[in-house]
Amino acid sequence: MAEPAKEVAAALDVDLRSASYSDVVITAHDGETPVEFHAHRFILCQRSPIFRAAIEANLPGICT
Repeated sequence: MAEPAKEVAAALDVDLRSASYSDVVITAHDGETPVEFHAHRFILCQRSPIFRAAIEANLPGICT
């Protein structure tokens, strides 16, 4: 991989692992304690047909 491509990949990795620019919060429950995961719609839609369908349908409780 060329050096500029490595730099872009490294920058994307940092942003994807942080809550920076996230536009979705997924809340899961571990017993009674809610746990939040910050995510990106684009990535969810690219990686999961389930999330894509939920986001495109603007389902209540999914996209609020």
